[in-house]
Amino acid sequence: MSILSGFIKTKKYRKTETGYQLQSEWTSSDTVEMADGKTLTDTVASVKNQITSHSQGAGSITTGTFHGDVAAPPSANYTANMIRNAAFTTSDPGEGTATSYANGSIICVYEEG
Repeated sequence: MSILSGFIKTKKYRKTETGYQLQSEWTSSDTVEMADGKTLTDTVASVKNQITSHSQGAGSITTGTFHGDVAAPPSANYTANMIRNAAFTTSDPGEGTATSYANGSIICVYEEG
């Protein structure tokens, strides 16, 4: 039994002004027509736009888990209510010591044991 048993060979056709033509395996994405009539280029651009224009409000998030490292932007506005980054460490960064923590971070120093 070969690795390809159970598979069938197909030919791809694309719709043109003069009818359907055999589509090459090497074709431009703007010539591939999707089921809704849009080209593959249009579809990809639409998906990219949806990803970059994400506008879901934080108030609508009621459950879930953040995956990966999520960080709040640094801010020197210490009187505003906002999300802050929190860091936990066993070494005291010391007063006035230059650190790699962003402005507005909350640093928690704890003892191991």
